[in-house]
Amino acid sequence: MEFRPRVWPGVVVGGGIVALLAGLAVLLARRMLEQPVSLVSFVVGLVVLGLLLGAALFLYWTAGCASLRYHLDRNRLAIRWGFSSYLVPLSAVVATLPGTQGGKRRAFRGVSWPGHHVGRALVDDLGEVVFLSTHLWSGELRYIVTSSLAYAISVPNPQRFLRELHRCQTLGPSEAVAPSAQRPAWLDLPLWHDRIVHGLLALGLVANAALFAYLCYAFPSLPELLPLRFTAEGVVEQIGLRSYVLMLPAVSLAVLVVNAVLGAILYARERIGTYLCLGAAVLVQGLVGVAIVRIAG
Repeated sequence: MEFRPRVWPGVVVGGGIVALLAGLAVLLARRMLEQPVSLVSFVVGLVVLGLLLGAALFLYWTAGCASLRYHLDRNRLAIRWGFSSYLVPLSAVVATLPGTQGGKRRAFRGVSWPGHHVGRALVDDLGEVVFLSTHLWSGELRYIVTSSLAYAISVPNPQRFLRELHRCQTLGPSEAVAPSAQRPAWLDLPLWHDRIVHGLLALGLVANAALFAYLCYAFPSLPELLPLRFTAEGVVEQIGLRSYVLMLPAVSLAVLVVNAVLGAILYARERIGTYLCLGAAVLVQGLVGVAIVRIAG
């Protein structure tokens, strides 16, 4: 049997935060585009990027809140949140307690706002508790206590849930179930823990940001027409508008993104190929930097 908690308060709050962050990003982006290119516009662009990333993160959390479900059968309590699921064997459940009896919550680690609580915390009388709930106050909580861990959920009809839980426990398990927390395999790839990949990617991003920062700093003092291409002898071969120069760091950023995607695809079969892809992208940032300095100088 599936139990769906009340999710609209958490979705409304999360959606409001997403709308606020995205709205601020749009307003700042419009102001930035109306102003001449300068170092200030670069800083504003970073703020816009941060706001958009924050909006995307809160959108993911809000979608997880909307997807929260509790499925109960004779073997397990399965809790689904977003791409993750938690399996609690009914044979391991030793008690169920209302949220008012658990004690004070301390040291919460995770995501929490009114109507949405996902993470872990220490509860005075229960120890470590995994929160997967949409409660607005502790009376809406129900603690599912096992021999090793407790889970805090917020079922819409506690009496019905407890009757179904007792019925399933009375039937007894038809298969062995181990407690587990499951998530998509791609989230557990070794790629996410490779420090060389992290270092190369961070170096590429910092170098690209430096290219944009240098151009934005130098842009107000550049002439309207700039030499864009030189022959091997150093003779100017092509002249263009100074705005064309802004395409150089944009192209190098595209190279970094494409190489990062290719590297992620290659990682499982050829880790060296991933390093080469990212290393080449970092080299491109350096070459583009040399070109920008030569053109702007």
